Amino acid sequence: MKILNRLFKISICIYLLFALQAKANCQDADKPVVKKPFVTLKYFNLQGQMQYLLFQGQLKADKKLEPISNLAVKVYLDDETDEKNFIGQVKTDQLGKANLLVPTSIKDNWIKSNQHKFIAVTDSIPGIGVRQAESEISISRMSIDTVADSDSRKVIVRFESKKDTQWIPVKDIEIKLGVKRHGSQLALGESETVTTDSSGTATTDFTKDSLPGDAMGNIILIAKLEDNDTYGNVVAERSVSWGKAFHDQNNFWKRSLWATGPRVPIWLLSIACLIIFSVWGTLIYLISRILKIRKLGVN
Repeated sequence: MKILNRLFKISICIYLLFALQAKANCQDADKPVVKKPFVTLKYFNLQGQMQYLLFQGQLKADKKLEPISNLAVKVYLDDETDEKNFIGQVKTDQLGKANLLVPTSIKDNWIKSNQHKFIAVTDSIPGIGVRQAESEISISRMSIDTVADSDSRKVIVRFESKKDTQWIPVKDIEIKLGVKRHGSQLALGESETVTTDSSGTATTDFTKDSLPGDAMGNIILIAKLEDNDTYGNVVAERSVSWGKAFHDQNNFWKRSLWATGPRVPIWLLSIACLIIFSVWGTLIYLISRILKIRKLGVN
């Protein structure tokens, strides 16, 4: 009897635990999903010749980030309240991203100051409202130079910022320096990055021998400053003839194992034809013998 009472009490406790858990799950299911928006605006300076902005919008819900697609974004320079500072309008793609080239029409406002702020103002996001992202940058420039002799080859990167009408070297800037490859960047030496000194320069040895280049042996050196709080993203490139000339051999119209039709190798075609003729010849011979035996039997 005591055992039955204990089992009954244990079953009651288990039932209450499941009931409380089910109630908690129902309460969590009834709660509305809170979505938190994240909007960013990044500045890119390519070779000092092209500047563009990258806007990205995301919503965080249930510890997951979802892109905000088809969102209209207006971009301004320094002051969003004045329509004279309007740069342009873009819409985000399926990844929640949108690119906007900085137009030459803002040149007059650009040269007035060495520090600028880009402001992105979104349309109203359902259930959230209007959001704003900013990117404040200082005007800068970066260049790559090379020194080569019989013993070594060196790459020199220089970074400067504009102060009044002069260019001032900037120290302690960490720059990613390497060789431009298809979709990636190959480090020049043991380290992928270099740091500028008080003269705004950083030097590293070029240790990549026999690196494939184009038909003339040219390779592209690339220096990147990424996601800097003061200068944004700055990229510089330089072509040098330190690579190994690469000549692309097109064997498409030549006979090869992977070719089809009239470009099949002669020896492979001969073996295939020999096998086909052997099989069919054997069958024809056997059929002719069978017909002859049948004819003899009839006679």
